[in-house]
Order: sequence, then structure tokens, then C-alpha cells
Amino acid sequence: MATRRNIGIIILSIVIGAIIGSVLSHFLSGLFPAGPVKDFFFKPLKIGIPQLTLNLQFLVLSFGFTLGISIFTVIVVILALYLLHRL
Repeated sequence: MATRRNIGIIILSIVIGAIIGSVLSHFLSGLFPAGPVKDFFFKPLKIGIPQLTLNLQFLVLSFGFTLGISIFTVIVVILALYLLHRL
């Protein structure tokens, strides 16, 4: 009988896989020569809300949220979910 995973563990494994994938993507991109293969695997796609600044003269607030997702990061997240499923 298969064990049912807690949704918190699944989300945690996705977040940890994304962090590890992003760090590895950053370091491994320096090892590959410039070209379309490097751009495909290691160039992140920026998704999010650009920086918004609210100036109230006595207080300046800045908001923004951006995710950088590369193909290599997606591969590591899928690998993390596979390992979670197998364990």
C-alpha cells in the first residue's frame, strides 16, 4: 500500500529542489561555452511583478516579486519529486 505524502512535504521538496536547481544552474552555467544550448538550459525566465515604488514624500515604499526559472531548475525539481516518490 502506497503511503500518502503530506502536502507540506511536497511543497517543501519543490522549494528545496528549486533553490538547489537555481544555485547549480548559476554555477554550472559558467562551465559551458556561450551558445544556444547554454541559453536554453541556464538562462532564467523572469516571472513576476516588477518593482513598484510608492512615494509619499515622508515614506517611500517599494514592492516587487520576481521568480527566475530555468529549464535546469525545472529538471532538478522534477528529480526531487521523483526521489520523494521513490523514498
